[in-house]
Amino acid sequence: MCPCPGPPCVRRHSRGDRQRAEIFLRLVREFARGRSFVQRAAFADVCFSIVKRFSSRFIKDWFFDLILDLLYDPVPNIRLQVRKQGVGALSLLAIFMPGTTS
Repeated sequence: MCPCPGPPCVRRHSRGDRQRAEIFLRLVREFARGRSFVQRAAFADVCFSIVKRFSSRFIKDWFFDLILDLLYDPVPNIRLQVRKQGVGALSLLAIFMPGTTS
C-alpha cells in the first residue's frame, strides 16, 4: 500500500515519461473531456489534489488549460465546484502571470 494519496503515488510509481503521458492522456480523455458531469467533477477533485502537492511548473505544463476549461463547463455545478475549491481564473492567473491582477 502506498503511503501517499492517489495522483502523487501514480506519478511516483510510473516508469518513465511514456507511461506518465499515457496516464495523463487517459485522465484527460475519460475525465476532463468526459460526457458525464460526474467524470468532470472527479477530474476537478483530482486537479485540486494535484495543485496542492505539485510544483506550479508541473501544473502549468499539464493541468492549467484543463482547469481553465472547467471554469467554462456547461454544467453550473462543475463551475461552482471549481470556484469553491478556491482556484478561480484570477488566482490561477496570479500564479502564472504575476502582476496581471490587482
